[in-house]
Amino acid sequence: MMEWVKSRITWGFLLIAGGVLALLVNTGLIADSAWIWAGIFLAAGLYFLFAFLRSADNWWAAFPAFGALGIAATILTTELTTLPDELAGAVFLGLVSLAFFAIYLRRRDNWWALIPAGAILTIAGVVLVSAFESALPGNPVPLVLFGGLGATFLLIAFTRAQGGRNRWAIAPALVLFAIAGATGIAFFDLGGFVLPVILIGTGAVIILRSLRR
Repeated sequence: MMEWVKSRITWGFLLIAGGVLALLVNTGLIADSAWIWAGIFLAAGLYFLFAFLRSADNWWAAFPAFGALGIAATILTTELTTLPDELAGAVFLGLVSLAFFAIYLRRRDNWWALIPAGAILTIAGVVLVSAFESALPGNPVPLVLFGGLGATFLLIAFTRAQGGRNRWAIAPALVLFAIAGATGIAFFDLGGFVLPVILIGTGAVIILRSLRR
């Protein structure tokens, strides 16, 4: 009960502090600075991160923790760099994905968290390569998308569930890797080289297996 009361008091002070700050900014008594908001979100993120690390029962705190840290990182990235705005979005999504990775690392039976973790991290990669797409020879988005999702399911295949390892994840991983491989061949313009090599290798394997019989 005492912990619950302390938590209510903490939330009360946080709401009052946020209201006072917003009032001061809106009335012009203090300048509306991105650095102030970055500091607020950084402090909030660290507060929830401490709550998350303090007890495994506070797994929910990973979401506001890394979400607030992601917003702070987005503000700082925008203020400190001249890089494309998409980079800030990739940074935010990357930190959000860390929330799900942290939930899994805190309790290994939460293997389900790896699915949104890998998916969000893959989207972050897509956003990142899209920002520099004009400097690349082709379109790497499908390669990053399907490759990232394939890696996610492959990682899940090596985790343990109640009935053993999640072997079911191998099938979607192989399908996604196959699609990524096909898009990769198109991206690197290797179609005229890879296909003949595959045909030669397959034919050689068939001949060798026939000679051994």
